[in-house]
Amino acid sequence: MIIIIIIIIIIIIIIIIIIMIIIIIIIIIIIIIIIIIIIIIILAIQQLNEVLPFTTIFLIFQ
Repeated sequence: MIIIIIIIIIIIIIIIIIIMIIIIIIIIIIIIIIIIIIIIIILAIQQLNEVLPFTTIFLIFQ
């Protein structure tokens, strides 16, 4: 009986550890996606800042 209880406890602990690892992996993936989105937004803003002066000058001369 004690052996069965110990086995059940070990299985529960293993399942909890697996769930924790999956949660950690999901969190890491979400953080990486957020960082990539932020980098893309920053690059897009930089591109706009490079393009905007030219467009305003172009519009003035028109």
